[in-house]
Amino acid sequence: MISVTAKLGNVLQCINGNGQNIKGTISQEAGAISSFPFDIYEENKGFDLIRNRKTIIRAVNTITGREEFAGRVLLAQQIMDAKGVTRKVVTCESFLGYLHDSFQPYAEEDLYTLEGFIDMVLANHNAVVEEEKHIFRGRVDVPVADTGYVYKGLQYQSTYTTLKTKLVDVYGGELEIEEINGVLYLNYLQQTGVTRSTQIKYGHNMQQASREISPLNIITRIRPLGAKITGKVTQTDGSIAEQETNQRLTLQGYVAPDGTEFLTPWVDDLEKQKDLGIVCGDLDFSDVTEQSNLYRKTMEYMAKDNLVDLSHTLTAYDLKEVGIDIDSLNCCDSYPVINERIGLNEVLRITKKTIDISSPYKGTITIGEKKTSLSNIQASEKDKLGLQVQQIADKMQAVNNSVNSAVSTFSSFMTSLEQTVQGIVSKAVANYVTESDLERISQELSTTISQTAQGVKTEFTKTITTVEHDLNNHISSIQAELKGYINYYMDDAGRPVVELGSSSSGVYSQQTSEKYAILENGVELFSAHKNKLQATDMTILRRLMLAGYAIDPSTSGSNAGAVSIFKVGGGQDGELQRTLLYKR
Repeated sequence: MISVTAKLGNVLQCINGNGQNIKGTISQEAGAISSFPFDIYEENKGFDLIRNRKTIIRAVNTITGREEFAGRVLLAQQIMDAKGVTRKVVTCESFLGYLHDSFQPYAEEDLYTLEGFIDMVLANHNAVVEEEKHIFRGRVDVPVADTGYVYKGLQYQSTYTTLKTKLVDVYGGELEIEEINGVLYLNYLQQTGVTRSTQIKYGHNMQQASREISPLNIITRIRPLGAKITGKVTQTDGSIAEQETNQRLTLQGYVAPDGTEFLTPWVDDLEKQKDLGIVCGDLDFSDVTEQSNLYRKTMEYMAKDNLVDLSHTLTAYDLKEVGIDIDSLNCCDSYPVINERIGLNEVLRITKKTIDISSPYKGTITIGEKKTSLSNIQASEKDKLGLQVQQIADKMQAVNNSVNSAVSTFSSFMTSLEQTVQGIVSKAVANYVTESDLERISQELSTTISQTAQGVKTEFTKTITTVEHDLNNHISSIQAELKGYINYYMDDAGRPVVELGSSSSGVYSQQTSEKYAILENGVELFSAHKNKLQATDMTILRRLMLAGYAIDPSTSGSNAGAVSIFKVGGGQDGELQRTLLYKR
């Protein structure tokens, strides 16, 4: 279960759990601001605590103890429907969104250590926002330039945009807010999360999966641009001076170590052009002043970064919730992912996760983007197709072996029969026909029996195939029909629930370890729980017996519609004796 609390000032209220309920979905993403939209109704005790940009929302998984969301209400819209029911549609964002609330001043470009630049940006943020929004530098492990310094300035942008464009878009890595003893720290890491041993596997905790291959970021004609070139300019007094121009350093005219001479400012990736055609794009290396370094960085990009984005979206069950797996499925963590049907068998990272707070054990996760080459994907698809073909071939071989065994047994029987018949015929005609006639008759009989045996073998093989096909169709039909009457799942407390009844009729029974109930369209009509029977609405057609009393409605004659109440007791000879107490 997900427990959700709302805090406004010093007032703290549970809004999901302890008798209170909301409906919502938590969306988590590596290196991004998490969101939590939910609906809260007027009868909820925390309804009046929901205020734009003021209320702090926290969501905790009560089974794992993990805080799945911590942030603020960004926007709350109050709505009343046609029946007079009032609710608030609330959108929340994680604490990383605080960095949108501040702006940065203008500052000329200068050299900073990476930590020093982050400290300056966060100091500017803390100077203009409330104390509860203050954020300080945490862990930093992203490598930058070879010198260890960054050459950066500030251009009147929000703090979040500054960090994103100046750092993440240039050096990679991920931003993450970590809360320690109530203080917020900003981590800038190459990759957040840890690697875990619990498998995400089809047939175990993976329900469904999809695979997306995106070549949208691939460049097949690459133009690397280095630093601006300094040129000679004639001054008004006739003197010659050097001045920076807008022209950029390129690879045109450069001779690579392998002897390749670049006659154009771009580099063609011929292998990728075979699959995708010519797609032009620039690479910005504004701090590179030598062609040799520009060539090296371009080759590194082509080998490591100019690749296809491959991602998978899965619906998986978090079985730690029911005590089966040792690890939860957490956003940013890496897990062995196995699904032979879509060519998956490697350790991959969860980069996105969606959690329905009413069913936290079942979530949609994105196994996030892995860069790979088109040739690797083609090889993987070929291997996957080969595996599927081999599996089908193995099944066909097994069926063929069974048929051949049956046919072999039948052929042996026919051979024995043929020999017996031939012996009988030889004895029967020995004294009546010549040897040549006997040979002719034997030959004709042998040919007839062989043709009959072959025909029986063929029909037998067809019969076996037909029976197998009909049996598979019958089993599939039974399975499909049962799915419409039997439903099994786990409730919010991790307990098994079995439902029986037609999905189209709306009336079904529900059995748990504690309760048996009959429902109609989700409304409970009758239940047995803790030695008690409870009915929502009951119609009695003949008689109701209650602890020695009987209520007896009349349904015919002149007394139709009348109700009589009797006291019931034992009479003589064991006969039932009734004493009329009331009649209407």
